[in-house]
Amino acid sequence: MNVAAPIRPVGSFFDAPIGDLDDLRSGTIAMAGVYCDHYSGGMPGGRLAARQLRYASSGQGISLRTDDMIDLGDLNVFPLDPVGNEAILTEQCTRILATGANFLALGGDYSVSPALFAGLRAASPGKSIGLIRISRRLDLSDVFEATPRRDTATTRIAAQIPNGLSNVALLGAAGLQSAEEYEWATDALFAPRTELHDVNGASLSICRDKMMDCCDAIFLSVDADALNTRISQTAIQSDGRGMSTERLLAVLETLQDLPVRVADLTGHLPDLDLPGQFSSAAIAVVGYALAEILRAATR
Repeated sequence: MNVAAPIRPVGSFFDAPIGDLDDLRSGTIAMAGVYCDHYSGGMPGGRLAARQLRYASSGQGISLRTDDMIDLGDLNVFPLDPVGNEAILTEQCTRILATGANFLALGGDYSVSPALFAGLRAASPGKSIGLIRISRRLDLSDVFEATPRRDTATTRIAAQIPNGLSNVALLGAAGLQSAEEYEWATDALFAPRTELHDVNGASLSICRDKMMDCCDAIFLSVDADALNTRISQTAIQSDGRGMSTERLLAVLETLQDLPVRVADLTGHLPDLDLPGQFSSAAIAVVGYALAEILRAATR
């Protein structure tokens, strides 16, 4: 029997070429999936996001610029060893950045962000490093070395920065936050969700300008919980009044030309049925916007 049915190639993010570290160079956007959703304290499922984002953004006849992009596959993870997991994520991020490429991580939950931030810090000796975090949660809490909490991403990243929260911009916080979190947030650049309706407003402009002035390299972290829950189900559920995809894209556009070297897109819990395809497609659009910010930073 002669079967001549076409075989669809393995999908990649945005139909970008598949490669490895040897294919990276200065000006390249390296992309990798993160199969880890074990430490944020929320519902599991984010580990499947990278696979679904590849399905949603490839093989659809889309026309995107990908000549400077490389899909590296998924990062190695140790899901049952939190210390080893952070170490391997940090090492891989450092090696990617050492090639001169900028790096976009897609999938997983926000507990992976501190490890990737450590990779940026290791690859940027002598530079002032900052964090822009777009999320509904502040994730600010006391962290004790004896029992470190791995669901406090912002605190754990700020602990790596000599200037602490003064090099951190928190955008989009909403919902129930403790009084202590709001008090700690005053040490950072802070624009809650209610102030992001006008992308030309003072709060966002101040955050952007101050981050431009104080940072040589920036980690941009976007959690899908910033979006309306009709667009994306996320690990930590709250009210459904998040931003629309269009609003989030408008916010990201204001961050163009900042020195962003690493970005991550976390928190998306993909529904594997037909409606989930549309949700993942919307999240993929956000991912490509992050890639464009990384591309602009290479100019």
